[in-house]
Amino acid sequence: MNVVLLLLLFAGYYLLAQQSIQKERTFIQNIEQSIEFFGNEENHIAPLNHYKEMAETQEEHREFYEGLIALEEMKIEYFQEYSMLMEDALDRYVNNNWDKFYEYLLHENRVRNQEEGIYEISQISHDYDLAGRFTVEVSIEEKLWLMENNVRPLFPGTLIPTIHHYFGKNQEGYEYFVEQNTKVDHSGLYSLYLLFQNHAHLAPIFLLLFLFGGGIATERGKKRTLFLLKTLPIAEKHIYIGKLFHSIVVSTLNLLGLFGFIVLMGTIFNRLGDWYYPILKYHSFSYTNSNKFTGSSVEGYGYEFLPLGEYLLHTITLTILVLLFLLTFTILLSTLFKNTLSVFATAGMIFISGYVLTNHFLTEKAHFSPFVYFNIPNYERRSGYYFR
Repeated sequence: MNVVLLLLLFAGYYLLAQQSIQKERTFIQNIEQSIEFFGNEENHIAPLNHYKEMAETQEEHREFYEGLIALEEMKIEYFQEYSMLMEDALDRYVNNNWDKFYEYLLHENRVRNQEEGIYEISQISHDYDLAGRFTVEVSIEEKLWLMENNVRPLFPGTLIPTIHHYFGKNQEGYEYFVEQNTKVDHSGLYSLYLLFQNHAHLAPIFLLLFLFGGGIATERGKKRTLFLLKTLPIAEKHIYIGKLFHSIVVSTLNLLGLFGFIVLMGTIFNRLGDWYYPILKYHSFSYTNSNKFTGSSVEGYGYEFLPLGEYLLHTITLTILVLLFLLTFTILLSTLFKNTLSVFATAGMIFISGYVLTNHFLTEKAHFSPFVYFNIPNYERRSGYYFR
């Protein structure tokens, strides 16, 4: 099992590394193309010359065209400053100085949020109408966090995809927006983060459950190991506890070893990653608008940022606890059923029914149910929805 998982990890990491490198290269190339376009005055001079000609030939509308001329001159001046901002950002980025690069990204976000005075004249494409105020303002706070903690930027995109947006039924547009703004990196810590976000952690959990979840039921049948143990001076409860303890120890060590290997592999081929990279966590509407809330909010919806390292510690701990619950429950069922098929079939029906019932019908009491924690990435980033 471990050999198969390691081979899958190598293949998955290779694909992740290729995607990460390509997205970074594409993002930088897009900035370089923008510098070339906005920095070339000839790309913006045509409207200015046209308005000047109209002001000279149509004396009765001269004042109107002079206003347009002034606006075009402001645009040209802004485009030059914008080009210099991007040039400075790229120059500092190459030298591992992230401040100027984040100033550029922060400027992009603030233009989209209509905060900058040049919003009306910038002509920078923006996603405010569909992305929503929550997404834009959270993206601004993210850049300030990154600057404060001197965290290396990840690519692509300048915004953070969130659950609060205005795309509505435009699912194709939303999927494209998410694709263009979802960060990808093959550093150690972020590789482990992406493992959880893509639910790849379920593969080792299911394998370990398959190997050890049968419990005492695997000791019946032709091998009759359990029958042999009962002939020895060993209490049946000790047999059960020994089986459970062995399964828990071996499964936990395998899972921790797997997670550690991912971080080690990312560190060797790239870097460890930034402990303080911000991970967005949501809070419920009711908790956000209560007196106990101390975080940030936009349009009544609360949020906060967790350091990546802290998020991973929480997620790993919860993953192990979920695995222990699954093993304990299935091994308990193995005392009631004689074969492993019955154990897994019964456990599967209970787990699926409990998860659906908890998340769709008993949402107000969901935090009392162990099944709600099965969706680990969703729980870790939206725990406020359950506990508040």
